[in-house]
Amino acid sequence: MFFWFYALFTFHTFNVDIKEIELYNNFVKELVNSNGTTLKIEIIINQFENLTSSLAEVSIQNEKKFSLSSSEEFIFFIDDTIKTWDKNQRKLIVEDRIEGDLNFFDIFFGKKKNIKFTSTKSFGENTELSFIIPSLGYSGAIIFDSIDNKVLSLKIIYDTNNYIKINVISSTKKIFKIPEDLNKLDYEVIDLRE
Repeated sequence: MFFWFYALFTFHTFNVDIKEIELYNNFVKELVNSNGTTLKIEIIINQFENLTSSLAEVSIQNEKKFSLSSSEEFIFFIDDTIKTWDKNQRKLIVEDRIEGDLNFFDIFFGKKKNIKFTSTKSFGENTELSFIIPSLGYSGAIIFDSIDNKVLSLKIIYDTNNYIKINVISSTKKIFKIPEDLNKLDYEVIDLRE
């Protein structure tokens, strides 16, 4: 299973131009109001110099209904429920989202609690918006294509040798739908909801 980033965030700005914050806000607005966007992404995880890379597809209806699909699993978020189809172990795990906990996609959806935007850097057509999460000692950056208002990458650094990076390979407008074959699979259901 992918290493999921869960943390509490709060929004503050330091030495950050309103223009860069507007770039972020416009991206969020377009993504959550698109009525269907698909992102092809590369997930790079570095844990103690052990680097792994996986390709996945994120399908977004809105901030309450989206999914992540890879060769190993399909994860479907709807409202406060998470359903994970583990393709290798043939298990469907159903659980509730913990109130206040957020995964790294929530940065894409504009849920900015406990995150402090600290600085921006422009290079060519790209803008890097750096942030810190003081309560956890994390840092990171979002890189935008300033012309197209699209996120190119998101990196969260946990400490010197540990980070997760999401590279956005492509983004297309596409109506959200769950793969039809998921309900036909014979998976063991593990319901962790209370």
